[in-house]
Amino acid sequence: MSLTVRRVVTGHDANGNARVVIDEIAKNVAATRPGANAAVIWTSEGFPVNNDGNADTSGRQVGTTLDNGVVFRVVSFGPGVAPRNHRTDSIDYATVISGEIDMVLDGETVRLKAGDVLVQRGTIHNWVNKGAEPCVIAFVLVDSLAKRGYRACQIAFSGQRQCQLIIRLWKVAVTLFDGDAMSIDCLVEFAFPCQCQSKIVICPGVYAAALFDGLAITCDRFVELAFSGQG
Repeated sequence: MSLTVRRVVTGHDANGNARVVIDEIAKNVAATRPGANAAVIWTSEGFPVNNDGNADTSGRQVGTTLDNGVVFRVVSFGPGVAPRNHRTDSIDYATVISGEIDMVLDGETVRLKAGDVLVQRGTIHNWVNKGAEPCVIAFVLVDSLAKRGYRACQIAFSGQRQCQLIIRLWKVAVTLFDGDAMSIDCLVEFAFPCQCQSKIVICPGVYAAALFDGLAITCDRFVELAFSGQG
């Protein structure tokens, strides 16, 4: 499966005249998981956006979203695309360019077709393509306030010595949910930089579910699960 996207970007010349500064087939198409290919069209950082200069920001290193910024991305979901149940700290504006796809929420599924538009407001979801053709969607992801999970984490562990480690774990879980490849060794080193030699068994999905979905779990039990064997 391939993705071909023509990218046209405007700007200004030295005299202040409006010009097309980029007109090309996107060169940065990458496989994000089995059955899905994506191209970052443009990114911006900070609000309001600074339109000065003509630097190409599509090559900026970003995750699914960009802190205090915007990511414009086109994604092709092939038939049988690998599942990825996720959500992000963003509001996402999406337009289905071609094909059809199911968006699966908590106990609810909606079919989107070419020409449909979507506003995704930080809700957990999964894309399922049961058809015979790829579905291509253009996404504009705008950074938003942290969801209740992060805030609940801050409150639940406020004043405890494990607070920063728990918050790091939450951030790592976000990284994993956003689809960035990370080995278990890198995960441990990232989440516990001062304890990376410890024998730590982590199941980020379980903890992320507790944080993201609000499953009942006590503070003591969370610490026991997250830091088992570390005293």
